[in-house]
Amino acid sequence: YTGKVITHQEIQSVKNIGGMNNDWDLTKFLLDREGINVPYKNMVDTFQQIYWNDGKGLINIETPLFDKKILEELSQKYNLAIFTGRVKQEAMFAINKFDIADLFFPVITTDDIPTGKGKPNPSGLNIIKEMIAADKFYYFGDTIDDILCAKSAGYEAIGVLPPQDKSDNLINLMKNKSADEVIMSVNDIKSLLEKKYERV
Repeated sequence: YTGKVITHQEIQSVKNIGGMNNDWDLTKFLLDREGINVPYKNMVDTFQQIYWNDGKGLINIETPLFDKKILEELSQKYNLAIFTGRVKQEAMFAINKFDIADLFFPVITTDDIPTGKGKPNPSGLNIIKEMIAADKFYYFGDTIDDILCAKSAGYEAIGVLPPQDKSDNLINLMKNKSADEVIMSVNDIKSLLEKKYERV
């Protein structure tokens, strides 16, 4: 639509504004900012043709950010769940591709929540709370909306810096939005829980 490359930094700067944790909303915001008026449905259809394309699109080039062994170790001690802005079909495609489906329950996606109730609205995390009996809940996320969502649901909010932004600016932004902790990588989850939260 724009005829130019949008950088990871530009995308991250928009994520840092908040309110656009969904890739479609973020894309629409970027187009509007460029003065390009595309109907939302048309933009979503184009996005999905490129990204999903019946499981043959760019979703296939995604690589995991996590060490599967760490997830397996965490699953021995914790109930692991997922709340994502992805649609169910795409979320399960990735989970199955990376062979981690047996480590997470439930998997709550944008299809499971009322329209307009995506992050930072806590509806998805509230569903998880209703399905899992636990004394404490933690939510790990890489956006401002994840932090706000966690705090609204009464979870411990842990910011995870994304690969494209390990800056002090994002650390401070997450802390200013009441993140309880901020870690450099998703693979730091296990050591954080062991050091900060587990009781001897």
